[in-house]
Amino acid sequence: MIDEVSLSKELNLTPKNKSENHSDFYSFVALKFKNYLLKQLNENKNLSTKQTISYRKLYKLNIHRSLIKKAIMTIPYNAYSDTCFTQGKAIIY
Repeated sequence: MIDEVSLSKELNLTPKNKSENHSDFYSFVALKFKNYLLKQLNENKNLSTKQTISYRKLYKLNIHRSLIKKAIMTIPYNAYSDTCFTQGKAIIY
C-alpha cells in the first residue's frame, strides 16, 4: 500500500506543507464507497432487482467515518466478514 502514492497521501504518509490539511483516510474510504454505489446504480445494467434495492438503501445511509473505521480496523485482526456486518448493523440501528 505504501507504493501507491495517491493512497499514501490519504494515509498521511507523504510530507505536507503546514498550510495543507491532514487527510482523513476513513472519510476518504466512505466517500469512495458512496461513489462506488452510485456508479453501480447508474452504470451497472446487470444488477438484479434485489441488488439494486440493496445498493439504493446503502447509498441513502449516512456512511460516515466511524462506520468505515470499525470495519477497516477489524480486518488486521482476522475478523470474519460477518463481524464487520454485525458492527455496521449495530451502528446503523
